[in-house]
Amino acid sequence: MLTACCHVSCETKQAKKQRGEYLRQRGSPSCSSRITLIEMHNHGDFLSRKIARCWRQFVKLRKTTLSLAEEYKALEINEGLVRSIPFGQLACRIEAAKTLETTKALLDRLASRLMLSQSFSQSGPENIDHLLKHVASSKKRVSTDKETQGRGQTKKVFGKELRSHEPCNPSRYPVRAVLCAYMIFGHPDAVFSEHGEHEIALVDSATSFIQEFESLINLILIGPDSVPLSRRSSPDMSSTQLPKQQTFRSQLAAFDAAWCSYLHRFVAWKVKDARLLEEDLVRVACQLELSMMQKCKLSPEGKSPDLSHDMRAIQKQVTEDQRLLREKVQHLSGSAGIERMEHALSSARAKY
Repeated sequence: MLTACCHVSCETKQAKKQRGEYLRQRGSPSCSSRITLIEMHNHGDFLSRKIARCWRQFVKLRKTTLSLAEEYKALEINEGLVRSIPFGQLACRIEAAKTLETTKALLDRLASRLMLSQSFSQSGPENIDHLLKHVASSKKRVSTDKETQGRGQTKKVFGKELRSHEPCNPSRYPVRAVLCAYMIFGHPDAVFSEHGEHEIALVDSATSFIQEFESLINLILIGPDSVPLSRRSSPDMSSTQLPKQQTFRSQLAAFDAAWCSYLHRFVAWKVKDARLLEEDLVRVACQLELSMMQKCKLSPEGKSPDLSHDMRAIQKQVTEDQRLLREKVQHLSGSAGIERMEHALSSARAKY
């Protein structure tokens, strides 16, 4: 009997020992819960530190929308200033590398915020790719002083402004086209060689765009209270008619709508202005052709029985000048412009 009891006791101890080892290997429910909570706490702490580190890197490398707006505000290119300084001084300030870099960084951020805010919208932002092609081509030319003589210095400045260093997929807000709005708003007499219906409409759209742009900047810097009262309400409105408080999303949409309207007007004026400049270049090429034919006594086919050394030098110089003019017309109007130029030269030779 005693032997049996000892045997049972040994088996019980062995079973408890095995059960203890099993529980240690598997973990008891209470112990497992404590371990899970500790692991979750450690993992959450790790994620919070990682998020904080990523945010600091973002602020340092790409900056926040607020900091980008503050840097743009420091440039002091605004509705009040552009009319108080001479046109030449404004053009130099706009062409400064710091101005272009700072403004581009802000505009690119606004474009990405617009895409994000309207990513879940059925309609999305207005498609303006066909307009951006006219202001973001890397082959835009720069006008020379001779080409702009008699038409003001604006053509030279705008030739530079329309030349772009944008990538193949241009920004929704090309920096030079945006800054041109300030030149058009502040000094329309210096920008335009004439003041027709297209020019007046462009000034109006540039004014509206600048107002929406600066309202957006102020909203980012100060908050909804920075939006002018005239834009949010009027004294005649009842409390039920008052519009809702302006938000960043709604003001961003208003800014983009004003931009699309301005861009339509800007491209229409630019295309018209490019055609006028093309006509000037073709006229110069025809004058060179007629002058060469008279001095060298050439036939309409361009032949002469005997050319002196001086005549050959004149012919060579005119040929080189016309080659440069063709390149400028090619950059300005493409193959269609070249065809018009060749037709004009043929007509000039036939009349001679």
